[in-house]
Amino acid sequence: MNLDKIRRRDLQLIAYHEAGHLIALTRLGGYGHIRIEDAPEASDVRELRLYCGRVYILAQPTAERAHILVGLAGLVAEELLDEPLADAWELVEFIENGGIAMSETDAAMAQGFTVEDVEETISGRLMAQGILNMQMCHREVRKACLPGHYDYDVECCHYALLASLAKRQEFPTPRINAYVSDKNKLRREVQMSSGGSYEDAKRIITALIYGAPLTASPQGSIAELVGVSGADRLCRLQPLSDLYAELRAARNQVMEAHRQEIERTGRITNAAGRRIPAKGMRPSQLLSHVLTGEESEVLKAAIAYASENIVLLAHDGFVTTEPLDRAELVSRIKNHTGHDLSISEDIFPSAAR
Repeated sequence: MNLDKIRRRDLQLIAYHEAGHLIALTRLGGYGHIRIEDAPEASDVRELRLYCGRVYILAQPTAERAHILVGLAGLVAEELLDEPLADAWELVEFIENGGIAMSETDAAMAQGFTVEDVEETISGRLMAQGILNMQMCHREVRKACLPGHYDYDVECCHYALLASLAKRQEFPTPRINAYVSDKNKLRREVQMSSGGSYEDAKRIITALIYGAPLTASPQGSIAELVGVSGADRLCRLQPLSDLYAELRAARNQVMEAHRQEIERTGRITNAAGRRIPAKGMRPSQLLSHVLTGEESEVLKAAIAYASENIVLLAHDGFVTTEPLDRAELVSRIKNHTGHDLSISEDIFPSAAR
């Protein structure tokens, strides 16, 4: 194997590994992003890798045993790359016998795992059927892999869903509505104020709805992205602080609709019918569970309408082989969920000949 092939293989392994963590984190109610870079020089040739990666967790997952499952998911994703039909018992045996090495970070998160945890990570709700797919790939990767296809996304999905749920409680959300209507305006303001990139601005605003505090603390997720001084400027950015205050108020109103169930059963059920314990959960984690259920129902409506054309599902959209009637799609989603959402359409460029 020449050096170029070694580099591609090593990059593929680390990409699958970190994507596994991110898929598990997202599907278990959390939020984060991946960074992959050149690996530092190893003191032991047996530990030599050309690349290293990390998932930055901006919002913690909400489900039971979530950290164990997230910790396992990177290793499982690597194994599924070469062994799509990998068996949970076999993986557990390899791990326990040292045949598969876990990083210290992964091992700490996955401490106390069972074969049932490995089985759920392989074939349950975390990974796609069989080998890891493109659901969590960067959009540019999906473009390259699916030339000539049509990409549909729910505009500002969780923000739009929160506003819709708040409206049911007769709670107005003018600042959230303004962001959903013109997301680029606030993102540019956040980018300019923080000194970060446009992607950093997008991540910061998204992290707020998942419970990240608007703070300049060095330990905060915002400072991790744009530094303490950048985070401090954002805390003083009035449009962002107003949005943050409205998010918290809207969250309280939406959670009020679930108060009786929580008080009666100690659990909370989302629109997809999934229940989790509410005890010990932060309000932001409970809201994430609620919004994930609503998002699932939106995708179900889309699948029912366009199943024959859909080739890929993402967490807040999908890719099709043919263009869809967006007005009809929006109508179908509203009839099924009650949410009046905006759907964007983009055409992936055809492959160059």
